[in-house]
Amino acid sequence: MIFLRVLVASCSASSGCERFSAAAAFYSARKYSAAVDEYKAAFQQTSGDDPHRADIDHHVAYSRALKKIGHYHEALAQLTSAQDAANFVITEQGSAEHYSVVAALTFERGSVLCCAGRLDDAINAQIDSFDALSLLFDLTPTAEIEALLETRMLELVKLYRWSGFNEDADGMLHTAVPTRPHQWPARYNPALAADAKPWHSLTSPPGGPQIAKELDRLVSWLQSNDAALRREYHRANSMGHVRRQMECLHDPTVRGEWRQVGVWYNDSTAPCVGETPTTCMIARPEQSWRAALSVGVHEETHPLHLLRIGYSVVDARTHIRPHTGPTNEQLKLHYGLIIPHRGAQNCSWYLRVGGESRPWIQGQAFLFDDSFEHEVYSECTDPDGSAGERVVLQITLRHPLLDHHGYISHISDT
Repeated sequence: MIFLRVLVASCSASSGCERFSAAAAFYSARKYSAAVDEYKAAFQQTSGDDPHRADIDHHVAYSRALKKIGHYHEALAQLTSAQDAANFVITEQGSAEHYSVVAALTFERGSVLCCAGRLDDAINAQIDSFDALSLLFDLTPTAEIEALLETRMLELVKLYRWSGFNEDADGMLHTAVPTRPHQWPARYNPALAADAKPWHSLTSPPGGPQIAKELDRLVSWLQSNDAALRREYHRANSMGHVRRQMECLHDPTVRGEWRQVGVWYNDSTAPCVGETPTTCMIARPEQSWRAALSVGVHEETHPLHLLRIGYSVVDARTHIRPHTGPTNEQLKLHYGLIIPHRGAQNCSWYLRVGGESRPWIQGQAFLFDDSFEHEVYSECTDPDGSAGERVVLQITLRHPLLDHHGYISHISDT
């Protein structure tokens, strides 16, 4: 958000600064319940202080943490408090600062309302955010604000899709990204346009034979360690690590949930999850499928660079609504870990990417570009939807055509 720049400069003015910093650290570490506790304690320490600009940011950050643990009513209350703080410190209506804050707060409100299942209210909030950004652009026409306007349009595309307003969604897509109606991530690298497609073959992926060889080695290693990977998933699940996914993408009108656990993140200093040693071996070049290679997985120059590893779990009858990933600078590999079938009474799980749907198959993998619109759905013949759960090991890869600086790399075909 534009106004969040004031946070670092203003934090020292607050007596709860250390607790606010601790809360932000917990949030960055994906420890959302701990972050909520710290934000609550920090605001109790500062309850007698006059509002200032940093309070706007703190209330928004507190709201985000509350949203992550499903406390939507409290999250909306924090955004109201942020608006009250803004009204206290921003006295010039119609100024750039005023429109900046309105655009940011209405966007955050729309995000919470979406998670709460109030799609009509969420759409109205995002329209207000777009309108405020448009007025801000009239005052200060910068590339940053222009990019935010496109992001707001794409957020509305998603909400229109979910509400069944497909003509409105298609019209807005035509305005925002007229040449790529099925590919609308928030961050788009046009240098990758020539090779873009929803599904990629494991035998002829972007980057050519060298990447295909790497992928074949990886999938073969997963298949050889299939039983251990399944045991580790069950262990992580029994210990409460596998939790409901909080991006609010699953359809609340149907039964079933989407759950996941992140095992390893390339951008995190935290160690790989200790209960999943075999899964962690994927990220350890000295022990895993790359043991025989001269360049390890942590080497930024390696053409097949891992970003994240985790388990993704979908119950029977769950619907994950149409959406896109954050950027086209990554690809996702899914390995079917647990795909139950029970004779005539079974569920088949499908992933639609672009215009094509494919089923997950146990012990097999596929590669796709999640910057294309995609959704997950199941077809169940059992009346109570008790066919079990679909579990995949998800490995997110940096796009093989990019080097570690984000530029197109030149990969040898040998």
